[in-house]
Amino acid sequence: MGESAASLDATPDAIGRASFATVDVLRRALGHSLGAFGLDPDECPYRIVGVGPHWRLRDYGGHDRSLSLLIVAAPIKRAYIWDLAPSVSAVRYCMQAGLHVHLLEWMPASHWSQNNGLDEYTEAISECVAQI
Repeated sequence: MGESAASLDATPDAIGRASFATVDVLRRALGHSLGAFGLDPDECPYRIVGVGPHWRLRDYGGHDRSLSLLIVAAPIKRAYIWDLAPSVSAVRYCMQAGLHVHLLEWMPASHWSQNNGLDEYTEAISECVAQI
């Protein structure tokens, strides 16, 4: 009886994960469809200047003597949200203001990083700040 109750408790969680995965596949397909019509993000050129197990550090350039800015994207959002198109780009706005812009991009969760917590994210931010 105990095993049966445990499996019944796990069932709603499994259904929720499956539903999320299905919706995520549909969302990505819609994004690819829009991209085929030229409606995908129009990002600024950047270089990858640092990499960790679950993150990348983008460098959008700027003058070597200008103040540096590190944009830390939300782990649940894609980094391009900060640079969707020239007219609505926080990255471009900051570059035009004379800042040397860096952006910390979180990679999609993998089997090894799906349980990352504040310690792992804080460590990544610290590594990026030290590199800048």
